[in-house]
Amino acid sequence: MNSHQTFDKVLLHWAEQTPDAAALAGAGQSDLSYFDLYEILRESRLMLAGNGIGRNDRVALVHSGGAEMAAAAIGISSLAAVAPFSPAMSAGEFYLHFQDKKIRALALESALPSAAREAAVRLQIPVLDIVHDDPAIAGKIRLSGQTGLPPIQPESLCEEDMFVIFTTSGTTSYGKTVPLSHRLMLPRIRSMARMMDYRPTDRVLNIMPLFHTGGFSAGMMATLYSGGTFSAIKNNDVDALFRSLATFRPTVIAGGYTVFHSIERKASEYVNEITAAKAHLRMLRTGTGHLDQKIARRLESIFETPVLEAYGSAETSFMACTGIPPAPRKDGSVGQPDRSRVFIVNSQGEPLPPLEKGEIAVTRQTAFDGYENNPAANREAFSQNWYHTGDEGYLDEDGFLFITGRIKEMINRGGVKIIPTEVDQAALRHEIVREAASFPLPHPTLGDDLALAVVAEPGQSLSEDSLRDFLKTQLVPNKIPSRILIVDAIPKGATGKAQRHKLADQLGLLTTKNKVETPPAAARGALPANTALLQKIWQQILGRDDIGLDDNFFALGGDSLQAVDLFMQIEKELGRRLPRDVLFQAGTVREMARLIEEGEAADCIVPIQPKGTNPPLFFVHPIGGEVLGYRKFARYLDADQPFFGIQQYRSERGHSRFSSLEEMADYYLQEIREFQPVGPYYLGGHSFGGLIAYIIARKLAEKGEETAFLALLDTYLPNARRHVSPTQWLHAHYRKWKALPASEKGRYILTRVRNIAKGGVRKAKLILLSRQTRKVGADRGNHDLGISNQDINALNLRSFRPEPYNGNAVLFRTELPVSFDPAVHDEWQNLILGDLEICDIPGGHVEIMEEPIVQNLAVLLTEHLNRRQQEYVLTATPQVRMGS
Repeated sequence: MNSHQTFDKVLLHWAEQTPDAAALAGAGQSDLSYFDLYEILRESRLMLAGNGIGRNDRVALVHSGGAEMAAAAIGISSLAAVAPFSPAMSAGEFYLHFQDKKIRALALESALPSAAREAAVRLQIPVLDIVHDDPAIAGKIRLSGQTGLPPIQPESLCEEDMFVIFTTSGTTSYGKTVPLSHRLMLPRIRSMARMMDYRPTDRVLNIMPLFHTGGFSAGMMATLYSGGTFSAIKNNDVDALFRSLATFRPTVIAGGYTVFHSIERKASEYVNEITAAKAHLRMLRTGTGHLDQKIARRLESIFETPVLEAYGSAETSFMACTGIPPAPRKDGSVGQPDRSRVFIVNSQGEPLPPLEKGEIAVTRQTAFDGYENNPAANREAFSQNWYHTGDEGYLDEDGFLFITGRIKEMINRGGVKIIPTEVDQAALRHEIVREAASFPLPHPTLGDDLALAVVAEPGQSLSEDSLRDFLKTQLVPNKIPSRILIVDAIPKGATGKAQRHKLADQLGLLTTKNKVETPPAAARGALPANTALLQKIWQQILGRDDIGLDDNFFALGGDSLQAVDLFMQIEKELGRRLPRDVLFQAGTVREMARLIEEGEAADCIVPIQPKGTNPPLFFVHPIGGEVLGYRKFARYLDADQPFFGIQQYRSERGHSRFSSLEEMADYYLQEIREFQPVGPYYLGGHSFGGLIAYIIARKLAEKGEETAFLALLDTYLPNARRHVSPTQWLHAHYRKWKALPASEKGRYILTRVRNIAKGGVRKAKLILLSRQTRKVGADRGNHDLGISNQDINALNLRSFRPEPYNGNAVLFRTELPVSFDPAVHDEWQNLILGDLEICDIPGGHVEIMEEPIVQNLAVLLTEHLNRRQQEYVLTATPQVRMGS
């Protein structure tokens, strides 16, 4: 089989080796054998040549689908290049495609009402009818009609002859032209068949359009290449698919990811059919986009067979495919690609190491030859070494590929770059959300705002407010959609994908010029007296005078540094201290004014992910005192794992400053025990936070309480050596600066200069503080020097002397940058008297809390956490304070 260079030779092989084996099948029809399919191929070749159609001539194929379209495609490709199209296109679309692709003839299903005939007539393109000779036999068709062209002698195909002309789906209806020769197609088909382990005994039930590369190549061609039996369901008819299960007895069900949502939803109506299919079925295969893991797991449970997800395109074919058990698999990954072909590259085209996000690229020689009649698209897609897919993703340490979104679909929301698929996946984690598609919404000041359309599970009700509250637990504030629409269906293109840049118009959001009216005050309640002053503070901090009462702080471009400035100004002007995390609950002027008027105080313990039945996990703040940085980390913990941050800012109750780390730990321990009176306890923290968690664990041990889990996320002891020479410092930053695009180099240098200046000021403050003989307590002279929590904590670190802890811990140790000595973690060996487990993770001290490394860190920590939870058989469920 590997020696065959054109697809007609592949079919000849099976026609000779297994002539009576079924090639094509259809509901209520007899199967078409490989011998009969090859006869159709041979007769079609003679018919095309007799009508003047020869090698590399292009024949458009417009058909409603099924075995008959498959047979027609095989017949046309026996001599000419087949160009399949969706029959639903308009006459204007057909006209442009036929003209652009230099279509020589149109092969049209004889009884199909289609605008394709009108376009062909206007272009004076001859039309050949596809006649179903015997409706009782699947795929028994013939080409009929006259082109008026002089006949030619049929010639044998060679590998450089054109096989198929695809049109990319794209974000517009027109798309780009991808011509593929037999030389390119045969290795692709061979590779797809190998990845999916297709065999002559396989019976593939396909519910993907045959005008799409997924249905044509991965469905029809890969099956026939393998000598299996192919059956195609028309029009994404899920009911027809279920009815076919008992009669066709498929070993594989293949379809686009959106169709599998419908299959899962309707499965309860076809229990008997599914039961009958289980005896034969060995996999479900999905493609064209990412199938949500929630749906995939349900399908695997319903059909009792694995779901394989393939990642590829018309330009590249399969780049990866999840393995068939017992091959290794990872949730959220599309499998392990060929590392000699698939790479993650930065904006300069340089390959990136594991866990760093970048663009997914394939080597130029393993992609296609280029888009036709589109030099601009080729300049954008091809570089010297790569074909750039336009998809963002990363590879983990084991070579598994994770796709994080489509770069070209990125939404720029006032300077905040948002990958829509991240928002989609967050919404799909809600148990009632069945489908989700986020999309850009024009905004007069932000450029683009973010909107989200969702479909609820059948029979379930869902409100915009409840979903927004849920999304606040899944996403950082600047990625929360401003508009959420609960719809019956999300509009999709012909291939089953939502076209994001059209959704605002399709869902009727542009008819009022996208002006979202704010309800009058009477409808929302009277405005608090401090609203106007608060709005003025926001305008000063964010440097703009067009801020409305309901504009979101992060959507306006606010960042964590501006948040600190905002709260300091509020404290000065309004005399109120607010915790930084209040922006998660009160992200607008109106909501913040309400909280200030109500006198709502912030708790030391912040419910970042409060839901779940497992014992709570408490994470202490880093040295700055805030827990905002734990939001990304919490998103990747188990959904059943409650996660609470311990923040330094206390607002109206207690102290925010402490005279020592021991005092801080005593205070936090009191808060934790009020929240959870009995152990065992699960603690952790990043950097400084890990150190405080260790002190708390030691104090719990002194009280006879047990800490079941202590996680130290790249935590250093205060006396460890952390010196770096100027040469090392310059070398490290030079490497980072060199990798940046030219537009960002100046900003990088300016940031380094500012950091050096800040560091100098901070060091001077600490020296001044250390000379003071009084203890640094809460609100006792601190503000005279502008001392921050970070300054106080750094000073207390200098005087801290660690003591041994009679317990266990897990140290998550980074690949240290040159600014740290490799021995800085060694002292933990002498302090942790129980088992100290060290887990090495890639990335640097700061990078481990950022995408994509934070996901890997959370998954690794969860494995250790789950193991410790399982080892502890609790005599009573930890008593947690209700209403927290």
